Amino acid sequence: MSVLPPSVPTIESLVDRYALFLFDQFGVLHDGVVPVRGRRETLAAIKAAGRQVGVITNSGKRAAFNRERLVQFGYDATLVDVVVSSGEVAWTLLSGEKPRRVFVIGRGGNRGFLDSLPLVETDDVSGCELVLIAGAEPERLSLDDYRARLAPAARRGTPALCTNPDHLMLLGDGRTGFAAGQIADAYADLGGAVRRLGKPWPEIYAHTLGCCGVDPGETLCIGDSVEHDIGGAEAAGCDSLLVRTGIHADVPVAGLEALFAAEGHRPTWLEAGRPV
Repeated sequence: MSVLPPSVPTIESLVDRYALFLFDQFGVLHDGVVPVRGRRETLAAIKAAGRQVGVITNSGKRAAFNRERLVQFGYDATLVDVVVSSGEVAWTLLSGEKPRRVFVIGRGGNRGFLDSLPLVETDDVSGCELVLIAGAEPERLSLDDYRARLAPAARRGTPALCTNPDHLMLLGDGRTGFAAGQIADAYADLGGAVRRLGKPWPEIYAHTLGCCGVDPGETLCIGDSVEHDIGGAEAAGCDSLLVRTGIHADVPVAGLEALFAAEGHRPTWLEAGRPV
């Protein structure tokens, strides 16, 4: 019988082991509606111990947008040394490209992403040269709606860039819905070529660790997704901690081993319980 990873009473109890603490955003710091209780105190304790605090998020929006969002949730901006989003990594990548017509699949606030890029947004999915999958609106549209909308581009062989590869998103009050990663999967099923940026792929970790000047072995990644946060940390050579909030919050302790086996990833540490 496998033994579960060791539990820690608080994340900050590990401050003597790591130089950099990289937090996921949704499900760890907030649920998209309210902040997760106790996390602001955790960040303050880590900073008080002289460690770096970073946020690494599969948000299709740019880093500045996400930093401001954290402030809106009550997080003191001085507690976070660096914010890196998959959208920021994508923006850097696209800034060096030739002009192209882009069809955008997004969520509120994505439009500023195109600023200063050699991309022209178009509503003509049949004539676009790139599909940008940055967000999802499961409250308003179904996956079948997205399939129907994107089918003409897939038939033409138009490439897609997914800047938020999460498969599930938090909608508040414990509700979840499909995220942009599932739209990207649907596009691939239609025959379209998709490139994904963000966790668990390596570009976002290389970018983040480079910004912080810290080696992977000195880094703890804190997340709620075994697939993206734990798997990404593992691939990057970082230790990881699975919180008991977010998308796996309802999985009982007795079910964690089956979850790890199904996903093929195991965290280094477990959070002992939900913040109080």
